[in-house]
Amino acid sequence: MEKALIITAPIRSHVLPSFYLAEMLSQEYDVMYATASGSLADLVTANGYKHCPLDTVRFASGFDPIDVYNRSGQKRTLNTFFQIFYNAYRHETFLRRREELNTILKKTKPTVVAIDIFSATDLLVVRTLDLKVKVFFYNPMLNTFDSPYPDVRGNNNQFLPSDKPFYKKLLYSLSPLKVLINASGYNPSGQLKWVYHKYPFLNKYSRHKENKIIRSFQNTPEVILAPLELEFGPDVCREHQVYSGFSISKKRLDVDVDPAFEKSFQEILKLKKQGLKLVYCSFGTYFSSRDEHRY
Repeated sequence: MEKALIITAPIRSHVLPSFYLAEMLSQEYDVMYATASGSLADLVTANGYKHCPLDTVRFASGFDPIDVYNRSGQKRTLNTFFQIFYNAYRHETFLRRREELNTILKKTKPTVVAIDIFSATDLLVVRTLDLKVKVFFYNPMLNTFDSPYPDVRGNNNQFLPSDKPFYKKLLYSLSPLKVLINASGYNPSGQLKWVYHKYPFLNKYSRHKENKIIRSFQNTPEVILAPLELEFGPDVCREHQVYSGFSISKKRLDVDVDPAFEKSFQEILKLKKQGLKLVYCSFGTYFSSRDEHRY
C-alpha cells in the first residue's frame, strides 16, 4: 500500500480536524503524521496513526528568535542575543528543518504529502528534497484569501496595508528596529528571497501575494476542511481550492478533555433532541499546552 504523510502545524486545533482528512486518505494510503512531540504526538497515536517527530520550527515563519531562545535553555544572555543573528545569517532554521524533513521522508517514503496551510513553507523544504512526490495543502479553517465581501465592521479588507504617509514608511524602513527585525529572521521576507535564489526551480511556487493572512504558494492544490456554504458566498473559492464539506471525523478520539466539558456537552445534546435550537460561537484558535508555545 502506498503511503501518505500529513505535516501539521503544531497546534492542537489544527491536528484535530486533520483526522477527517486522514480518514479519507486511509481508504487508499497508509497514513502517517509528522508533528511535534509531546501532547500532539499522543493525540495522533491515540487516533491510530503512526507519528514522526517534527520538532524544528517552521522555516520563514518568524520563529527564528524563539527557536534560538528555546535551544539556549530559555536564557536571556548576551550570547543568546548574538546567536539569534548568527542563526539567521547561516539560515540554520531552514537547514535544520530540511534535515529533519529529509529524515522523515526517507523513513516514510510517501507518495502523497498533505501540508497544513499554516505550515505552508514546508512545501518549499519538501520540494528541495523530492520533486516527484505529490503535495497539496489542507486548510483546517475557512478561506484565508481576501474575501470580496466587507467584514462586520464595514471594512472591505482589514488586512490590506495601512495607508501610512510615505515619510513614515520610509523612516520605518530605515529604522534600527527594522534592521534588527530583518537581521534576526523575525521578518521572513529575506529568508524567502534567499531560498528562491539558492533553489531557482522553486520560483514555480511563488507566493500568492493577494493572501494577506498567511503565506501560501502557487501551483499547489488546497483542500479546505469546511463546507463552502459557511463562506460569505461561492465567489471566494479559487481555482486551486476544493471544499471538502462537513469535515469532522466521527471516529476521532480526543485526549486531555475536561470531564466537566464532556458532561456539559452530553446535556446540550439532550436539549437538542428536545427540539431546542443551538447557537455555536467560536472564539478562534487557542493554545492548549505549553508544548504549542514552543513552535
